[in-house]
Amino acid sequence: MKFYLIFIVVILTKESFSQLKIDSFVKKEFDSVLNIQPEEIKLKSKRKTFENGIAFLLSYKTDTLNYSEYIVPLYDSPSTVTVVSGETEDSSNKQQEQPKYNFWLASEASYLNDTLGIGAFIGFFSGTGFSLKVFEEKCYGEFGEYADNNPVYKLKLTDSPSVSIEISAEPSNVRLSEMPRKKGDLFYGTATLTTNSFYEISSNFKKGYLHKKYSITFIFRCKLIDIND
Repeated sequence: MKFYLIFIVVILTKESFSQLKIDSFVKKEFDSVLNIQPEEIKLKSKRKTFENGIAFLLSYKTDTLNYSEYIVPLYDSPSTVTVVSGETEDSSNKQQEQPKYNFWLASEASYLNDTLGIGAFIGFFSGTGFSLKVFEEKCYGEFGEYADNNPVYKLKLTDSPSVSIEISAEPSNVRLSEMPRKKGDLFYGTATLTTNSFYEISSNFKKGYLHKKYSITFIFRCKLIDIND
């Protein structure tokens, strides 16, 4: 996993960028997000898996660019719905007590020469990762997704399907609590990434593919590591 985090940080292409803003208030924003998580999530954030960093998703939206070609399954068709009022006081209380949380990802940050790379990733047999690259207060982004042994991704329709996709993502609203300078420095940040569009093979669409892009807003805490460690 660590190799993949570093990998998506260093292969970025400089197609679009956003200006970095230093804002110490980001730390309080991160702490506020962490504090509203269930206790089990707070405990997870202290595990070795997240010792170098953890990120929380604030928003993760899929923009389906060919939605008009979606094939609606028969079981998705509108039907008459009867609402039954049979809820007891106990069941109502249990429903209200269900924990709510933000999805979390492992995160890492390191320097390659004068460029700060910040990556977040989750997955095992399949997964998703995204990253920021900061150079001279300019920020660049990238997104990656892979499906183990399942070639479904295409950057262009004429491409052969691949098990993974790595694409540029336009960053916006990038804020860091500070610029880390040395190994072990702890810092916080938040950003939104809007990916370039790509294709995924899918029988749920008339032409056999899904054309999509993502908009991802996240907040993170990272401890600067040495890329050579």
